[in-house]
Amino acid sequence: MRRAGPRHGEGRDDGWSCHASSSGGRGPQDRLRRYRGRRPSVGSRPPEPEGPLRIALTSIFVDDQRAARAFDTDVLGFVVKHEVPVGDDLCLTVVSADDPDGTELLLEPSGHPAG
Repeated sequence: MRRAGPRHGEGRDDGWSCHASSSGGRGPQDRLRRYRGRRPSVGSRPPEPEGPLRIALTSIFVDDQRAARAFDTDVLGFVVKHEVPVGDDLCLTVVSADDPDGTELLLEPSGHPAG
């Protein structure tokens, strides 16, 4: 039974072989040189951001949301932005008092099944 394609050590003419071919030595280094200078087609890259990357929300797991809320607001000076009851827990976020539109910190219950 004959195998399709080149055998080990035989080169391919399409430039994708890792071995040097008999038709010009197209190995991995030649392939890198050839494709490094290529530009992607129009629309293939995401648009450049219009400013610095900004983290809008991050979360930490807490054992007791109410105690964490009291600590973050009374001791650290955060203010509550969202407090929505979800079963026995809350969807609770706090933000800096100096930047109410800044990064929200989600105080996520550590015992929650999704956590």
